[in-house]
Amino acid sequence: MGRWLRYTLTGQIVNFCAPNDLGSVSGGREDGLIYTFSALVDYHVRWVIETSPKAMIRFGSLTIYWYGACYVASILVGWLYVRRLSHLTSTFNNTKDIDDLAIYITISIIVGGRLGHAALYNPALFSEPLKLANTSSGGLAFHGGLATSIISLFVFSRAKNVNVAAVFDLVACASPFGLFLVRIANFFNGELWGRPTTLPWGVVFSGAGDGLPRHPSQLYEALLEGGGTLIILSYRFWLTEDRLHPGRLTGWWFLIYGLARCVSENFRAPTEALLMPEYGITTGQGLTFPMIIIGLFLLNHSRCDRFNKAR
Repeated sequence: MGRWLRYTLTGQIVNFCAPNDLGSVSGGREDGLIYTFSALVDYHVRWVIETSPKAMIRFGSLTIYWYGACYVASILVGWLYVRRLSHLTSTFNNTKDIDDLAIYITISIIVGGRLGHAALYNPALFSEPLKLANTSSGGLAFHGGLATSIISLFVFSRAKNVNVAAVFDLVACASPFGLFLVRIANFFNGELWGRPTTLPWGVVFSGAGDGLPRHPSQLYEALLEGGGTLIILSYRFWLTEDRLHPGRLTGWWFLIYGLARCVSENFRAPTEALLMPEYGITTGQGLTFPMIIIGLFLLNHSRCDRFNKAR
């Protein structure tokens, strides 16, 4: 028998087997969530994640789920970040506008994300309105939430009589926090897993049903789409004059996210039939290619509109 370490993290039992042990070690069960670590002969450690239900923590009868917690955290952090960035621009008339903006964004993400999920991945939900409204019977599609968020930002800007391009820029700078946290939630929920791999950090997701180690593509996406986008946009906002040219930061966001998503999709197992099987292009990549074009267009357009500066 090898050395075992046991500890409790957010109400879930986690067991670790030292690398010099052989075989697999099954983690304990609590709140329906299992983490299992397998120590292999070649000293590689595989994670096996089984999630049902997808609880993050329990307080008696109160259950907090990964998805919900990360979405709430995303909105709160994004709201605070926009308030911080707004001090260097004159985009909003007052701080109440920023509070209202958070409400617009929250509603558009939920409604659009849900409708997008049904339209792209589960059209049958449209014939069952109650299930469509129940987010526990499926997730939220990024591209659906993006589409409704764009519409809501136009409506918000018109209602508040503010520069719509400047509003888009601030929201773009804050969005990477949400992109990062939601992908972390995807990982702990054991969903949207990657393709099979022999790399030492491969993760076995029980939901895949085949016991194969897979790329933790959710973490790749968190780092690329969330972390990478945040670093570049922060640099462009704080250390360049891009914030003075409405639309330029939005252009950078579309371009960076589009490229990051196209790369990360190569490691993610397709959740539906390939959009272009002969070229191996997934639906996610097909929906993201136009974002790259939009980004390049906005970058070029904002460069021509130097007279329209956000003081």
